[in-house]
Amino acid sequence: MDTLVSVEQTPTRPRTAPANPMLLATPQARGTASVSENISAAAWTISHPWIKRDVENFKEVSFDAMLRELLKDIRSEDTANENDELKGKLEEVLPICNPAIREALRQYQTNWKTSEASLYSPFVEATNAALARIQSPDDKPQLKFHCNDAKIIKPKHQDAESKRKPDVILVSQAEPAMATSSPASKEKPGVSWRDVRTFVEFKWSKREMAKLKDAYVVTDSPDAVDQKRQYLKSDVFVSEPESQPPASTPAPEAPQPQAARSAGHLDAPEPAEVGSNSRKRASDTRDSQSQAKRAKTTERKSVVVQAGGYAAEMSAAHAGRQHVIGLIVINDLLYVWRYDRQGAIQCSAINFMLDLPRFLVLLSAMQRFDNRSW
Repeated sequence: MDTLVSVEQTPTRPRTAPANPMLLATPQARGTASVSENISAAAWTISHPWIKRDVENFKEVSFDAMLRELLKDIRSEDTANENDELKGKLEEVLPICNPAIREALRQYQTNWKTSEASLYSPFVEATNAALARIQSPDDKPQLKFHCNDAKIIKPKHQDAESKRKPDVILVSQAEPAMATSSPASKEKPGVSWRDVRTFVEFKWSKREMAKLKDAYVVTDSPDAVDQKRQYLKSDVFVSEPESQPPASTPAPEAPQPQAARSAGHLDAPEPAEVGSNSRKRASDTRDSQSQAKRAKTTERKSVVVQAGGYAAEMSAAHAGRQHVIGLIVINDLLYVWRYDRQGAIQCSAINFMLDLPRFLVLLSAMQRFDNRSW
């Protein structure tokens, strides 16, 4: 993986403050709500179908509608015309489309030909360059994206821990420990889910990316995205497999029900046979068991379901967290997901190479969020 020296890595875990007791939520969505509030040793195994159902039944809105909703959280006073507000924000960020950001995005396009992992560093460099240019009012802590792909976040749930590793995370630099770039290790795990403001999950596609524009202007709507490049609810974008959380004590294997026996097997064990046929039968049995084991260990989850799992972890880390914002990046397409206790909302994709100002408005809104907005 091509690594840029200037890119921040996940820092060591700092002391965390208690969750805001003023934030309350009523669980509605069976999947993300119940998972976040009652994750057990078998959490992923139990919750996987629920999370999958929630994210497959997502509501979809336009990217601009999502931006207007997020801008409400940073608005100091009521605005009569939300369209004018969004247009004004787009005009504000046009000067930020500077050479530093564009150069990092060019490196992002170049690395696309290599691998998915090679995209993380230039993405982090570009977004952090943008955040550095966006002035945070009221001395709010600066946010930074960090590469986290090789570092597992392992929260404790009752008597076990889950293991997840989002590709990129957004964290606050408020704590001194968070301002360092010390990489995490097996002995010193990275930040906890309480520290994560937003996650970014990537998916590499063979489709070629769009080229950066020579100049950006404010447009009334995002550039059209080819429908063939957008994923559907039924699509399965595989990513690296996740480890299931181990129980503190090994659970006894449940006996296989008779209904699951293959045809031709009797309820009672057959007497042992002598000769090549018996050896062949035993060999066939071992082969079939090995194939089943390989199929189980190589089972992969879609990037959408993976992201839903991260959202559940972030909700579980804050008992009163109202919602979670997550980003899914497929090459140059950006999807914003908003998860709450009633389900998931996904905005339509934008091409952040072509619609860089809208992407920067999204980052600007995140930079200005207070704790209630997260």
